[in-house]
Amino acid sequence: MPPRHGAVTTAFRVGLLGLVGVTALAGAGCASDPPAAPHPLHAIPEGRARQLIAQTFATAGLTPEDNRAVDVRGRYVNLDVAAVGHKYGVAYLTPQDWAKAGDALPPRPSDGALVVAVGDGATRILCLYADDYGEDDDTNAEHRTTTIAADRRLERDVRDFIHRAEAQRWP
Repeated sequence: MPPRHGAVTTAFRVGLLGLVGVTALAGAGCASDPPAAPHPLHAIPEGRARQLIAQTFATAGLTPEDNRAVDVRGRYVNLDVAAVGHKYGVAYLTPQDWAKAGDALPPRPSDGALVVAVGDGATRILCLYADDYGEDDDTNAEHRTTTIAADRRLERDVRDFIHRAEAQRWP
């Protein structure tokens, strides 16, 4: 007597489930290489950061000026790039710069918000912490994305600062 339709379907399902189970177990025994450790990150080099900041100022129609020193509560903070004819600029702070400035600059927020300090003559200073803009040393196409992402994040933060300066009509 030929098997009924329902019996064939049930037998097929049981066989298929067994095959899937054996395949899954066999695949579990063939482990791939363990995931590689991430490459250590380092801050965007100061020279390139200055170029990116100056380029962002120029794109916004501002003339960039290098190395303007501003007194902030009795300590000098170097603006890596400032806007000519305006009282605002950007300090790209390494850990050494941060230590040197001491308590003259506002505390670094834990939420990643941008910090704007006010110096002598109401000069506004965007304090960018270099280690917030991490990239790795690997230069292949896969890892180039960390450099691009760090560059874009730096440019975005400077653009936001410039928009704020324009919106609030800073001198």
